[in-house]
Amino acid sequence: MAEHWSYDSKQLAIVINTPSKNCNTKIEAVVKYNDNQETALDLIAGKIGQMDRLIQCNDSLKQKLTNTPSLFTKLVETRARISKNPQNTLAELQYFQKYLAVTFDLLLDVENAPANEITDWKNFILFSNNVSQPNLGETVKNTTQEYNKDDSNLWITGSAVPGKIAKMTQNSDETSGFFRYNGKLQAGEFKIINTPTVVSDTKFYIPSEEDANAAGSYSIEATNKSNKPGWNVTIPDDYYKIKVNTADNTLNGKIFIARNDLYIVGGATGAGWNAEDAIPLKKDLNNPNLFTFSGVLKEATSGNDKDMLKLLGQNDWGPVSFHPKTQKESLLGSKHIFENLPGDNKWAIDPAKQGNYTIKVDLLEETIIAGYNEIIPAQENKDLDNEYSISAKDGKIYVSSNDGVGFDYVYLLDSNTKNIITAKKQQATFSIGKGLKKGIYLLEFSQNNKTTIKKVVIK
Repeated sequence: MAEHWSYDSKQLAIVINTPSKNCNTKIEAVVKYNDNQETALDLIAGKIGQMDRLIQCNDSLKQKLTNTPSLFTKLVETRARISKNPQNTLAELQYFQKYLAVTFDLLLDVENAPANEITDWKNFILFSNNVSQPNLGETVKNTTQEYNKDDSNLWITGSAVPGKIAKMTQNSDETSGFFRYNGKLQAGEFKIINTPTVVSDTKFYIPSEEDANAAGSYSIEATNKSNKPGWNVTIPDDYYKIKVNTADNTLNGKIFIARNDLYIVGGATGAGWNAEDAIPLKKDLNNPNLFTFSGVLKEATSGNDKDMLKLLGQNDWGPVSFHPKTQKESLLGSKHIFENLPGDNKWAIDPAKQGNYTIKVDLLEETIIAGYNEIIPAQENKDLDNEYSISAKDGKIYVSSNDGVGFDYVYLLDSNTKNIITAKKQQATFSIGKGLKKGIYLLEFSQNNKTTIKKVVIK
C-alpha cells in the first residue's frame, strides 16, 4: 500500500532534502518555492554538516565532562528526531540554529571542562563552513526571549504562593537555567520573575497559552508586562512540584503524591538483584516524603554489578525506579535522584568502605544523602560508649538505656538488612524478638532524635 505524507510548501522544501524512509517506489513531487524556501535549501545543507560534527564532538567530550548540559544533548539528537518525525524538520532546524552557539557557552561553564578542546570544536562547527543564516519564513514562531545566563536566580510570585513570593532553587547538578519550587500552593495565580521584587526591568515568565493550569506542561515566554496572566492554581495542595527550564523555555508542574513505599536493591545489598526481595526503607514518622535505609552495603562475591544499587518504588522492576544522573555514581557523593531515568544508571559503593550505611531519600526534594559507619567487629554485644546495655538470651535481645530514657522506635534486622520486627515507643528497658535463631542481627533504635545501629550476635 502506498504511503502519503502531506506538508506545506515551506516544510517540503526542507524535508525533500532529508529522506527518512526507504521507498521501493518512485516519488514524484512538484514544489513551488518562494525566496525564503530557496535560501532554506542552503540552510539544510549547512545544518546537516553541523549536526554530524556535533555528534562527533559529543563522542569526543562525553568521557571528559562531569555533567553534560541538557541543551547540548538535545541538539546532538536533532538529526535523529528529524528522521523520526520529518514533519517537524523546519522547527527543529530553527531551534538548532538558534541555540547552537549558546550550547558551547554552556559546555564551557561545566566544571573542569576541557576548554581548549571545546573552543576548537566551537570554531570548527560554527565557522568552518560559513553557514548562511537565511530568513526561515513564518511557519514556526518562537516568541520566548532567550534565557539570559546572568539571571542566576528566579522567583515564583503571586496570590497562589504563601507569602506572595518564594525564591526558586537552582538545580546544583545542572547548568544554568534549571529551577524548581517544591511546596505549598494555594488557590490563586502565579508567575515566574527574575528579580526579588518587581522593578521597571523585571522579566515575567508566563505561559504561552491562555488558561494555563499549575498542573501541566507549557511553553513559556518572557514579557515586561506585569498584567499578563500566569498559571492558575485551582486545586490547593501542600506538595506542588514546579520546574522551570529556561534553556528549553518550558514549565512543568504537578501535585506530588507521597509514596507509601521505597525499596533498595542491588549487588551491594542483601537482596542482590532480586526485585521481589528488595529491602524496604523506613518512612519517617513526621515527614511523609522522607525515607531512611540503615544497614550493611558490601560488594557481592559473585554476579553482575556487585558493588552497585538503585531504588524501586515497589518490590518489582516497574513501574517506578530512581537512579543517579550518571552510571556508577559514588553513593557517598551523590546528591539527587532521578525518577525513571533512561539508561538504568546505578549508584556504586566505595570498595574501601564496605559496612554500615545510613541513606536518607527525600522524594519531594529529589535528594539523597548517604553516610558510612564501619561495623565494629569486636565486642558486638557491648556498647563502647556505655550508653546502652545489650545482651541476648533464649532467642531474645534485651536492651537497657543507662540514662533511663526511653526509645522513639526500634527496628530489628537480619544480617541481610531485612526488617524482622518494628517496635515504637519502647521503655528504657525492653526486650525484642522471640525464638530468634542463632546468627548476626542489626538493632537500630532512635533516642532523642539520635539513631544508633548495633550488631548483636545470638549464639
